[in-house]
Amino acid sequence: MGIKIAALQMSIRDGDRDGNLEEAERLIDQAAKEGAEVLCLPEMWPTGFDYASLLAKAEPVPGPITVFLSEKAAEKGVVILGGSIPERDEDRVYNTAVVFGKNGGLLTSYRKMHLFTLMNEQKYLAGGDVPATFPLGDATAAVVICYDLRFPELFRALITRGVKIIFHPAEFPHPRLHHWRTLIQARAIENQVFMVSTNRSGPGTGGNVFFGHSMIVDPWGEIVAEGGEAPEIVTAEIDLTLVDRVRSSLTSLEDIRRDIFSLDPRN
Repeated sequence: MGIKIAALQMSIRDGDRDGNLEEAERLIDQAAKEGAEVLCLPEMWPTGFDYASLLAKAEPVPGPITVFLSEKAAEKGVVILGGSIPERDEDRVYNTAVVFGKNGGLLTSYRKMHLFTLMNEQKYLAGGDVPATFPLGDATAAVVICYDLRFPELFRALITRGVKIIFHPAEFPHPRLHHWRTLIQARAIENQVFMVSTNRSGPGTGGNVFFGHSMIVDPWGEIVAEGGEAPEIVTAEIDLTLVDRVRSSLTSLEDIRRDIFSLDPRN
């Protein structure tokens, strides 16, 4: 039995929280109407990386943005990966992904571990240190954020937790499209997982232009669906039992030298 996945590729208006909320709601409603069961928004969709706005409008979890996402998940009966949002926790702000189940309950939250120095994230945001997984039907899923894609050790740690699909909200700009496509396929192949990567589309602050190309990639590294550069909903129906078939036919995960490399799932 397949699951219909939708990557909601948005053109984010930096600093315009209300406008971005309206656009996110439109995309969620449209994707749900088209039968999508799991929806993934991009990284920092409420504010973009306009740091003044981001810091001013950061909110706790739960807060207005997460209440909105929870209510939409329950209203539409879908799983919503709320991309990531600016989360305030006392005197710190995190780049945090939130996941809501079909009943609107919070399934998990994840604070981005690897902060992107080229966009000065480390000057304004605190980094997380705990991987996050959540149930998706009978399978285990996980979420990472943007720059995390370049750190394969995080992905390997997730595999030790039984993960079969990894969601990856992002804001990847030009000129790194080749890196984006190559690394997503590499993470899928080496870990024998589905990758669902939702990217931002269009211009942003600092002269950045975000190239879209949201992708759904299977455990063989084959691209199941890929968007263009304009805002759109990228959908695909996937069968998570393919993960077991791939891992049975090519046993690379069983052949890891655990006597040399530490793969303790508690780390």
